[in-house]
Amino acid sequence: PTPSTASPTGGGTYDEACAEGPNSLVNTANLNVLYAFSRVTEEDWVKWLNKLTLELIRQSPNTAIRFCYPLAAVHAPLARELFNAAFMSCYNSLRETDQAKLLGALRTALI
Repeated sequence: PTPSTASPTGGGTYDEACAEGPNSLVNTANLNVLYAFSRVTEEDWVKWLNKLTLELIRQSPNTAIRFCYPLAAVHAPLARELFNAAFMSCYNSLRETDQAKLLGALRTALI
C-alpha cells in the first residue's frame, strides 16, 4: 500500500492519520468498529487480531509507530512486533471509558 491507501478497517487514509500530528487523540470511532467481536473459529480470531493490530498502529499518537503503518500492513511480522508499543500508545491516549471498552473487547476475544 502507498501512504494514501485506505486503511483495512475503512476508517480514513494513512495520510489523514499522519496529518493529525503526534499529539492527536486516537480516533475511537475507528476502534469501536473492532470492539464487536464474536469468535467463531481460530481463523476469525486471528483475522480480528490482525485488524486490531493494524488499526492501533495506524491510530497511534506516536509518529514513529504511525509511520510504520504502510509497511506493517504488508509485512505481518512487523505488525506483530509493533503491537505492544502501538497498544500502549493508543491506550494511554484514550479516555477512561474508551480504555474500558478496549479492555472489554480484548477480554471477550480471549475468553
